[in-house]
Amino acid sequence: MIPNIVATAGKKITKAIVKKEAREQSDTFDELSNSTALNPLDAKPLNEGEDERLEKILKSKEKFEPYYKKQLEKLKQQQKLIQDINQNNNAEEDILYKHPSQITEAEIKNSMIYSGYKTSDRELKEQLQKKQKDWFDFYYGTDAIKQDASGKNISPSAKHSIPDTLIELTTKDKLPLKQRFDKIAEYTSKNDVKTLQNRLNSLYREDTSLPQLKEDGVIGKKTTSRIKKALIEFGVNKITQN
Repeated sequence: MIPNIVATAGKKITKAIVKKEAREQSDTFDELSNSTALNPLDAKPLNEGEDERLEKILKSKEKFEPYYKKQLEKLKQQQKLIQDINQNNNAEEDILYKHPSQITEAEIKNSMIYSGYKTSDRELKEQLQKKQKDWFDFYYGTDAIKQDASGKNISPSAKHSIPDTLIELTTKDKLPLKQRFDKIAEYTSKNDVKTLQNRLNSLYREDTSLPQLKEDGVIGKKTTSRIKKALIEFGVNKITQN
């Protein structure tokens, strides 16, 4: 049987990634990758009489095992970072990055409940309430509410068609926002969370209305919110470039 570390790496790490990064670590990797007998990722169950092939696989495994372990640790770290970002991602903030024409009635109702009863963040509350007003002004105008002959208020009609399907946020580079979280996790796993926070702070250093993040190495709600803002306004490459 092939050792578990090889089998696990073969499942989780694609050939493309292994060939690209392992080539940098070994001048002989091309020779190994062109031979299924020498490539642990291509190793198949042994038949009788394949002792020589087994020996070659084991030797290859010994050479690349540290690399596989490093890649597996990196994958685990990325998965944890993505999990932290998703857990701290506040969907109620999404309307702040949308034009009123992109916001559904359900989103506005949820936003009103959230800003009214569920958050103690004063700044966020004010931002959401302003967006709510912009939404009502866009669809129903700013004219005074009219009344009928009996003095009852007349519900205004919407001036535009209100969307009933949720429109997902996209980044500056026109990519789905949630799919770009993986790139942020990849960048962070190669550096660290403090480096990411420092990078985010540098992007908004001249914006005096925006408080700088505490560079504490923790993916919390504020860091996640800033990641979202930066992805939408700058795109993933602007954040991850050195």
